[in-house]
Amino acid sequence: MKKIKYFVHFHKKFNFISDSDWVFPTAYEKNLDIGTPYICLSDSPRTISEIFDNNLGLSEVGYYAQTIALEYWILHNLVDVDYVGVTGYRRYADFRNKKLKIPQKNFPKLSATDQNLKSLVSNQNKKYINNILEFYDVIIPTQFNFEISVKNQFLDCGQIPEIWDAFINAINAVTPEHNAYLNWFDFPQPVHFCGPMGLTRIDIFKSYIANYIEIIKFILLNVESPFKVLDVAAETKSDRWIGYLGERYYAFFLYAINAKRFEIPAVRLVKPIFPFIS
Repeated sequence: MKKIKYFVHFHKKFNFISDSDWVFPTAYEKNLDIGTPYICLSDSPRTISEIFDNNLGLSEVGYYAQTIALEYWILHNLVDVDYVGVTGYRRYADFRNKKLKIPQKNFPKLSATDQNLKSLVSNQNKKYINNILEFYDVIIPTQFNFEISVKNQFLDCGQIPEIWDAFINAINAVTPEHNAYLNWFDFPQPVHFCGPMGLTRIDIFKSYIANYIEIIKFILLNVESPFKVLDVAAETKSDRWIGYLGERYYAFFLYAINAKRFEIPAVRLVKPIFPFIS
């Protein structure tokens, strides 16, 4: 059996089943009430805060970095594991081997009842997971097709154009061996949200996040106001580019290294209207 760990990142309280031996809650903040004990990332001797210049005046690194803070923790702290996954508390890769019809641009909703959560994190799912990982490097959520390029997906969400330019320049600088593939961003691509929310072979995962941390550093050094909000009414704020670009870079990285990928459904959890009804 492969050694797998699946981390669910929180920034506020939400339903969670805490008795799994392979699914673990995390949060960046100390003493956060999420309803269950969790791994506190800021207790680590290596946290993502060390990549930020103090002059930026960031009061809450975990918010700006989203799950990238967790990925950084994994890079420096996680050992003795074969595959790792990272997701947020509202979205889960669905390892239950069920056929679900996936809408083109969203995950199907699933009520966050105890029954549904237990089925998502059940140890019975490990057999299905291990069967897949006998043949594939990564398990990813089903991808969504877009009619516009990955670059325009970013810019059309009100993101800062200078961030995108610095992102491409950073890839040139950090991984010049991938430069031949940069046109990938200029064409419509099927992409998946939430980055490595499936399971990724640990060596591939650590290479991805080590590269992306260097890309973040490059952007911070070369963009004058990297966290400026251009449109306060926008659904995706322009100060959240760290997580947003990380999702896109993960997909690009898998393409550039020609990783063998297997797609499964993913679900978006919603609070149950009636606590005991799925």
